[in-house]
Order: sequence, then structure tokens, then C-alpha cells
Amino acid sequence: MQLQAIGKLHTLWVGFARFYERHGDLENARVIFDKATQVEFKYVDDLASVWCEWAEMELRHDNFKRALDLMRRATYTPDSFNRRAVSASALSAASVRGTGRGVPSFCKMR
Repeated sequence: MQLQAIGKLHTLWVGFARFYERHGDLENARVIFDKATQVEFKYVDDLASVWCEWAEMELRHDNFKRALDLMRRATYTPDSFNRRAVSASALSAASVRGTGRGVPSFCKMR
């Protein structure tokens, strides 16, 4: 019998990082979040949620500069991409590639 996990992968990563945060181990929580940002998620929204949760953790611990730096990393575009002439519609399509759900809602207000 083969067991199969159900649910969203990004919630597993976030929950794992929160476990470390709840126990006062922010360094390991950061390691988990960093590893989670390197996963190839099915939807861009899932990756964006990981980045937002990481930044929110830093804000909860008054690490404002670190949270801002994370958001810069999350929205970084390589120079080679910046130089290409890409129409707004092509850029929009690339950002939601494969989702079929329109424009992603990166950081939802809670």
C-alpha cells in the first residue's frame, strides 16, 4: 500500500519553520524558510506565500531590516531579464505560468 500526502506543500514548509520559531530557534526557522524558497512549487502563489510568511516572522520579532531585505530578495529580477524587451502581457503570463488563475495574490492582507 502506497501512502500519499495531501495538502499544500508550502504549508508543510511554513509549519516546520513555525515549529522552530515557537521554540525560540529563529536561526533554524530561517534555514527552513531558505530551503523552502528553493523548492519548485507548482504555483507561484505558493512560493510567494513562503516569502511572505518568512518576512512576517521577522516582523513578529522586530527584525524590520531583515524583513525588508527578504522582500527585496523575493522580488529580485536578474539583470538579464531586466534587459529583455518584454511586453506587459508576456510578463503577466510568465508570472502565472501554469496556474490558470490570473494574476497571483502574493501577500494577502490578513
